[in-house]
Amino acid sequence: LTFLKELNAFIEAKIIPRTELYADKGNNHIIYIDYNKIIGDLIIRNRRNGDKFKPLGMKGSKKIKDYFIDQKVPRDIRNKIPLICDEKGIIWIVGYRMSENYKVDTKTDKVIKLALIEGCLQN
Repeated sequence: LTFLKELNAFIEAKIIPRTELYADKGNNHIIYIDYNKIIGDLIIRNRRNGDKFKPLGMKGSKKIKDYFIDQKVPRDIRNKIPLICDEKGIIWIVGYRMSENYKVDTKTDKVIKLALIEGCLQN
């Protein structure tokens, strides 16, 4: 578990076998990514100028700024929304959308489940 002070929440990461994959459709607080598509370590950071990602279900990439505008995310909270990344790119705009590049497919054997657990208090 990693505590995110800005959100008063935790990010939980678990490696699970593909056989334990559950469909949490419509739940923007849980994603499943292909373990073997990750390059290097997972990191949590805020957005940077020019950040782009390939939203799940889309063919092309999109600037994070444009994605937030399209989703009507208030300007004053955009910099508080964490991004889960690896050395290659953005995997998940936490609580919003994951990248097409990391999705589980028919070749996936090992899965990482990432979950945002909100409303937690850190002692």
